[in-house]
Amino acid sequence: MEKIKSLSLPYFYVYSTIAIIILIYVYGYILSMLNVDISNENPIDKYPKELVFFLSVIIGPALETLIYQYLPYKVMEYFNLIKHRRGIYSLFIISTLFFALSHPYSLAYIIYAFFMGLLFIVLFYISYNIRKDKYASFWLLTLIHMIINTLVFFNL
Repeated sequence: MEKIKSLSLPYFYVYSTIAIIILIYVYGYILSMLNVDISNENPIDKYPKELVFFLSVIIGPALETLIYQYLPYKVMEYFNLIKHRRGIYSLFIISTLFFALSHPYSLAYIIYAFFMGLLFIVLFYISYNIRKDKYASFWLLTLIHMIINTLVFFNL
């Protein structure tokens, strides 16, 4: 934990973003080996590309960070439920499940969203609670989510 606390804020988020992107490509590789395609399964894709970009890259990450990471954390913090390990694990499970189930485009996509949601809430928890980056944690996680959605939008 001390290494995480000692990393400067930009390095912490750059390393986290790189790790998440690598995991996305590993998951994509595994799916391609299994001949599972999760591209173009989002119903929003039938709308104009500009609107899809705005909603999925600009608005979506901020709303999802608010709904699936920030609010569950604050609710559980308010009720003193994240003081112990069991509460922290409960936060991770609740946040991750809600995030995954809000992306019901296919089973493969739900699994992908499950792991992304888990990475997001763990990163949010580390940033907010351990590193004490209370204000930066929301916006920097939103930025990471925007970067990931941009990669997905452009099929990179």
